[in-house]
Amino acid sequence: MDDNMKLHIRGWKKFQHYKDRCPPWIKLHRTLLDNMDWNSLSDFAARLIVELWLLASESDGIIEMDCRTLAWRLRHDSKHEETILSAVEELINNGFIDDDSGVLAECLHNAIPETEAERETEKRQRENLADKFDQFWSGVPNKIGKGKAREAFERAVKKKGADPQTIIDGLPKFQYYESKRQARDDYTPLHPSTWINQERWADEFKGMPNTDASTALSQAGIELTAKRIEEG
Repeated sequence: MDDNMKLHIRGWKKFQHYKDRCPPWIKLHRTLLDNMDWNSLSDFAARLIVELWLLASESDGIIEMDCRTLAWRLRHDSKHEETILSAVEELINNGFIDDDSGVLAECLHNAIPETEAERETEKRQRENLADKFDQFWSGVPNKIGKGKAREAFERAVKKKGADPQTIIDGLPKFQYYESKRQARDDYTPLHPSTWINQERWADEFKGMPNTDASTALSQAGIELTAKRIEEG
């Protein structure tokens, strides 16, 4: 999307005429309130045309730049390029601007696959994170507050940058810690969400058996199966 669009504001000479280029202000006609075409625009497009009028005042009613630069000039997030392009198309279809370059259609065509690819990537990331949490949950010694644990797990990964596999690899520490506490009269199970929030996967214990996460998960699965057999 490096090709420049050349957008021409319709009616510029009629409604916006100045002695010098790049005036400190533009004219916003009161009749705009009664313009049915403007009032029928989407909120974003209605805002965008006013921003484009301001930008066009620098070049006598013409805007010539690529979409990324346009987004930057209007202080829109570059991730919203597709939204901007769609709004520009809406303004063209409603007679507010013309695309003298004819590159808008190509820009829109290129923007849609990029967005779909980004959505697909985000979907895979969500699914992978969900799988990782399921692995974690299968090995926690105290299955309490699954919803809170899921929120804590996702927050640790997304906001704190924790590696989900590192959290899973810390499960033997969780199990060891709880096994030492269960004999106490005042024992209260440690919630998985609390364990995650306190980053307890980084705990260090002297004399702890060298058990890896896969062994811990396997053992957790065996214990869960045995418990279901007993209950059944």
